[in-house]
Amino acid sequence: MPADDSPLVITATDWEITAEALREQPTRWGSLSWISARALIDAVNQILSVGADGLVAQLRSEWVARGSGAQPQVIDRSDDTCFVVLGNTGEQDASQFVVCPALSAAVRAHHPGFVLIMSDVIHPAGDVEDYRDGLYRPYRSDDPNFHIAAPLVALPGNHDWYNGLSGFMYHFCGRDRLPPEAYAPGFGLRSLYGRLFRILWRRASAARPETKALRATRPATRAPSPATQAIEQPGPYYAIRTAHLLIVAIDTGIDGTIDQAQWDWLTMVSTEPRPKILLTGKPLVVNATLEQCWVGSRPKHGRGRSVWQLVNDPANRYVSTIGGDLHKFQYYSPRASEVGGPHLHLVAQPSAGSEAARLQVSTGSDGRAGSHCSP
Repeated sequence: MPADDSPLVITATDWEITAEALREQPTRWGSLSWISARALIDAVNQILSVGADGLVAQLRSEWVARGSGAQPQVIDRSDDTCFVVLGNTGEQDASQFVVCPALSAAVRAHHPGFVLIMSDVIHPAGDVEDYRDGLYRPYRSDDPNFHIAAPLVALPGNHDWYNGLSGFMYHFCGRDRLPPEAYAPGFGLRSLYGRLFRILWRRASAARPETKALRATRPATRAPSPATQAIEQPGPYYAIRTAHLLIVAIDTGIDGTIDQAQWDWLTMVSTEPRPKILLTGKPLVVNATLEQCWVGSRPKHGRGRSVWQLVNDPANRYVSTIGGDLHKFQYYSPRASEVGGPHLHLVAQPSAGSEAARLQVSTGSDGRAGSHCSP
């Protein structure tokens, strides 16, 4: 998709198509409400994660170990010169579905190499069953209005972690739930305190037969058209090597930090001598306030290693960062804002549901990226 392409326009016809589709077959959530008891109960692990003593990092390590286990986790797409990024898609209601007719048409017209869903793929809590309405119906339907003719990959957000990332890893990486021993605490003093929180942690359910059938017959990462090639997503964080860019996708869990193992991988993959775009579950700048994305827990005195420091090192050649989580578009250029850093363009990607936005990126032979965000 060229950088000067016209914006993605949502028309009255798109609303009519969406209304008809949801009238014939309502989604599980209908219109998602965050003040409903059901949504609050499903997302209870957000509260429990505070006292669960490193559980997210532990589970992430288990997920990576159950994959290839090899680093660096880099997907080779050297023939791809463009791709599409969607942010926070998982509302599973009309605000998500209404984007699909125009998006599906644009993908058919421009043939991007892949579409990447960035952060909060499924609200409210990443449940394995909610992917039926949040992934397969809007993007893998037989209806051409709800069919993205490109392989899909994704980057988890905090909501995807509220069930231990089980739904995400099942649908994008083909891995079943972690066994109970994966949640077991260690024997440190803090682990004694966190044991209760781990016991209370709401565990993921197994996929139902109809959901398994969708995963088997319409996998997100497959190539649904002859113009594209399937993608094998290795895990919750990875890099994609395109024709002129390295796309680095990091998993910031629930609290917006990364663990030591992911930091080691990030520093290693950042040495590749080509321009890079960082994709992150949470933006590095929010409302003109810096969010460092620390390694491990947030330091008490604001001193420590951070993703912000890494991407601002000119030797690593990061030209832009794109963060999810927010439900409004924010853009910080290196010229317009002191928080933008000397080299970086920073984008806080709005929801591709309620704000109906996409970011399309194309690259030239000189390695420079052109981007266009259309609300």
